[in-house]
Amino acid sequence: MATKLSLKQLTFSYRNAIGRIYPINTNSFFSKLIARLLQFFFPIFVTISNIKNYPARYFERENITDKKFKPIKINFSENNVINLSQNGWCFIENFFDNDTYLSLLKYWPKMCFFDLSKKPIKYYRTGFFSVDRSEPKYIKKNPYFKYFYYFLFSEDSSIVISNLFSHKEKEKSLFINKSVLCSFASENSYLIPHIDGISKKNLSKKTFNFIYFLDGNNNFPEYSGATGIYLDNEFEKKVFVPDNLKNTCLVYDSSDTFFHGFKSIKKDGYRKAITFQYFHKDQI
Repeated sequence: MATKLSLKQLTFSYRNAIGRIYPINTNSFFSKLIARLLQFFFPIFVTISNIKNYPARYFERENITDKKFKPIKINFSENNVINLSQNGWCFIENFFDNDTYLSLLKYWPKMCFFDLSKKPIKYYRTGFFSVDRSEPKYIKKNPYFKYFYYFLFSEDSSIVISNLFSHKEKEKSLFINKSVLCSFASENSYLIPHIDGISKKNLSKKTFNFIYFLDGNNNFPEYSGATGIYLDNEFEKKVFVPDNLKNTCLVYDSSDTFFHGFKSIKKDGYRKAITFQYFHKDQI
């Protein structure tokens, strides 16, 4: 759950999603009324918009013929392990092997499989959500992504990923993938700076979030959905913002005290991403 939100950014999120008709302040009775009405009707309009995709999903054909997929390999360095341990986050280049990266690009789901969020504070499109190994509806139409999800939930993936969370052998323990989600962000998409939870020092209580950037506009990544790390909830105290949105991954301790989010995406900006969470086995 997103916490410690800025009122200024919260207002911006509504104006960004709804338009200038949303009042900048709600000091008067009339402005409060307008804001409440827009907040009420906005999710309804989004739902109607999303429903338009349903027929296309149903009639979409399987998008692949060759089902002999190559093994998936995850890459990270000792420096990544140390940075994550010391800072609570790390950024990994070339996260997946090149064959996997190119396959994810090739078989990326069509837009009809993505729903626009009803929450202005997390304003982008999502699809193929899976939790606890559940099979997303329609993922059978995309055999490669079904194979990819199976890998992320596999024991092989857990063993490899768990090595990222501690460089001390005696501290190593198994982490298990809890959920996977595909997302597509384009012009006006936005993620309010927020904190996920309360700081926890015990490794067995921690949760690690992975934001895998498959593709994006590297000409201006900060305005193309590059989720950054900040010390404040106003995008003013920047710690780190990715400068590469192609086959890279931001990993962070979701129980840490820094903020994360991305600014409203500019024209020609876009981002294709896959997010997943790893929990300690004792929490599953």
